Amino acid sequence: MSEPLRFDLTKNAVIYLRQSSLGQVRDNVVATQEQYKLREIPERLGFPAENILMVDEDLGVSGQTIAGRKGMLRVIGLLEEGRVSAVVVRDVSRLTRDEFNADIGLIARACFQSGALIITPEKTYDPNDPSDQLMLGFQGLLAGWDRANLVRRLAYHRKAKQGRGVNINGAVPPGYEKPGDVPKRSPNYGRLRITADAEVHERIALVLSKGLALGGVLAVVRFLRQNELKLPTLRFEPDDDGTSRRVVQWVEATRDRVTRILKNPTYAGAVVNSRRTRELDRTSGKRRWVTRRGYDRCTVIQDAHPAYITWDEHLRLLALIARNNQTKTYGNGEALLSGLGLLRCGACGSAMVVQYNNPTRRQRGREVPNTPYVYACTRRLPDGRNAGCQSPAGPHIDRASAELILFALGQLDLDGLREAAGAHRDRGEEERRFRVQQVRALERRAEMLEAAIGEATTSEGRTRLVTRFEAALAELKKARATADARKEAEARSMLGPEMLARLEVFRDPAIAWAKFTQGTRKEILRALAKGVTIYPDVGGYFVVIDWEGGGRAAAKVKTARRRKLFSVPEEVLALFDGEMIHQTAHCRVAARLRRARQDGPGSPRRDAARSLPR
Repeated sequence: MSEPLRFDLTKNAVIYLRQSSLGQVRDNVVATQEQYKLREIPERLGFPAENILMVDEDLGVSGQTIAGRKGMLRVIGLLEEGRVSAVVVRDVSRLTRDEFNADIGLIARACFQSGALIITPEKTYDPNDPSDQLMLGFQGLLAGWDRANLVRRLAYHRKAKQGRGVNINGAVPPGYEKPGDVPKRSPNYGRLRITADAEVHERIALVLSKGLALGGVLAVVRFLRQNELKLPTLRFEPDDDGTSRRVVQWVEATRDRVTRILKNPTYAGAVVNSRRTRELDRTSGKRRWVTRRGYDRCTVIQDAHPAYITWDEHLRLLALIARNNQTKTYGNGEALLSGLGLLRCGACGSAMVVQYNNPTRRQRGREVPNTPYVYACTRRLPDGRNAGCQSPAGPHIDRASAELILFALGQLDLDGLREAAGAHRDRGEEERRFRVQQVRALERRAEMLEAAIGEATTSEGRTRLVTRFEAALAELKKARATADARKEAEARSMLGPEMLARLEVFRDPAIAWAKFTQGTRKEILRALAKGVTIYPDVGGYFVVIDWEGGGRAAAKVKTARRRKLFSVPEEVLALFDGEMIHQTAHCRVAARLRRARQDGPGSPRRDAARSLPR
């Protein structure tokens, strides 16, 4: 017979409370109250009131991982200090729901080292007992398995409902409504229908049609304002019986409101599932919501409800808006990287935007010059609060970016481009003559087979000739299509004399860059760069530019040391090894070669350049 378990009543009894989401805390009030009643267990065991500690910081936090759970981290800290003799929970799944069963081992080891017991209303677990160790591990594994299955089932039923056209997101855009006279058991329950308000219907249809006709968001905004037309929005107003009803309010047309209408796939009669997902944030260990997912990564269910426009028209609208954002001209703003859509935060992957500051600020009772602008991370929490990772000073980042652009422009070999253009032109002429000869040969073959068909005397011979004639026609059609496609590709990719003449300005990139306006600099950056990423470090920032044609370059900006630590990827740090030194040396050699080309033949500097390694 086993001995009764003993508790050190001089230490603390920790009552750990957790619920998976804020919705459960709001809706499942009884479950929360039942967890608070767990205080009766340590009181019954004889713990004094001052030694009973209630840890409820994790109410509304998922148990998938320990990272980000302040309450559990606090409990583990108390266990490591040896101040706890009992951990009281409703069940083992409150401790963790880790699918890989790693967190339960960490918690059980902390209890084992401090001599604490894990108490539930049904059983007391002793981490020193091998049987209880096995049961804890098994129940932790079951809790993780149960959570994974629950999430999988919910996702399956969500997709099944959306497949029937049911809008389970709860958000109904203006121009639609949910029928209230359909019973819940009906297959049409929850399906959207076009609103009965004719004015709202006509205004939404007008905005979508003008978006297709005018081809831009701002053009639609100008049209609506010039004609004094407002947009409908839906608001909830309380009724006398305590419920709420949706009412239509007419507001001024703005860019954001028109964009939400033009880019909403609901108006194309589609339901888009998995547009929002959660990804692991490596800096905080939490999972954050990501909303920027293309349709190729989502589940798109078309013809789920009546539509205002077709799906092809919706895709054309998105393409028009994206093209307008990419091909717009940029002004002479002070920030080099603003308005390009290229800048990303290296810590979380969110977009970064420019924020302009006041020219002066007060410091110790006097005015001092302020940083003119910063690049701020736009990361936000699920509740909408700002949680940006970094906000580096813009002028330092712009200087580093300009140096990298000059480094890229310095690699242009204009003489080599002229030679390559000439060689490409000669190869194109040869290939063009070969394709013309091939097409003519196939035409003659088809004519010969057609004449032979007319001269055939037997049906079997005529059948064989017809088969060969059809194959010859198919081959001729394919050859003509290939010739036309190659001709169009050559016309698009040909580097003509006009383009080469315009590139002459980059003989000395530094002088050209100083003469360019800020708008021209942004256009050059847009043409060369595919993306710009800023990685925060302890002593500064890493500016990494990914080039459009492949490859990348990096520069480091040194600033004051910061307290918050971020990890820089190894591939970024590798750019500053010997390979980067070799690239820098190659850049200096290329500069000497460019200067040598400006002299005439036989000059000392040109002869010295010939001896340099290429």
